[in-house]
Amino acid sequence: MLLCSSRSRSRPPPSLLPFLLHATLKDSTDLDHPCRIPGSVYLKCLQDSVKTTEKNRSAKCLPLFGTFDACRRGVIAQQKSALENSLVKQDIADRRAKALFERRAILLDTKGH
Repeated sequence: MLLCSSRSRSRPPPSLLPFLLHATLKDSTDLDHPCRIPGSVYLKCLQDSVKTTEKNRSAKCLPLFGTFDACRRGVIAQQKSALENSLVKQDIADRRAKALFERRAILLDTKGH
């Protein structure tokens, strides 16, 4: 019977994490995504400063994260607004369809009698 070591299930080494995050960002965004560049710049900063202290890394990369986070929040707000607008338009279309169906039913009932 083989036993899996706890090492095989552990997280990647901290020095590899920025590389993995950068690859994930590139793979999950289109070239024209508005947050691709700020996210790439932030993750590149993390990659370049992975061997420095956390304090130095934070001082160097935190402003870049702020830019990326603002972009991300902007995209989320746009998506939320678009969803709300779509729901309002769908509700209007549903009410119109219901009114037409009810008119049709009334016309069919009056013709039948």
